Amino acid sequence: MVMVQLTTVFVLSFLMALFFERPGIHLYYPSGVWWSIILTGIFATALAFYMQNKFQRYSTATKTAIIFSGEPIFSAMFAYLLLGEKVGLIAWIGGLLIIFGMIISQREKKI
Repeated sequence: MVMVQLTTVFVLSFLMALFFERPGIHLYYPSGVWWSIILTGIFATALAFYMQNKFQRYSTATKTAIIFSGEPIFSAMFAYLLLGEKVGLIAWIGGLLIIFGMIISQREKKI
């Protein structure tokens, strides 16, 4: 399943890049850039998809949806804490709406 997902994303992204990006492959990036591409491609993409597909079956659909909906909240929180990025008012409102949506969805299941 992971290979199908990654291959599909690669092919579609490659086709879109051919149509919408300027042509050319830049092979002259510093080695640190290529190392970063390889690390994020393997660990942040391939390994993350593999772990998600492997362990998602041990959870309920509701819990999985809550985990996935929490991703933007945690990414904004860590961007602020680790990188010092500032989050605007609209982003905070959106994050709060996500949290309230998760709470409401869980409360409705228990009633």
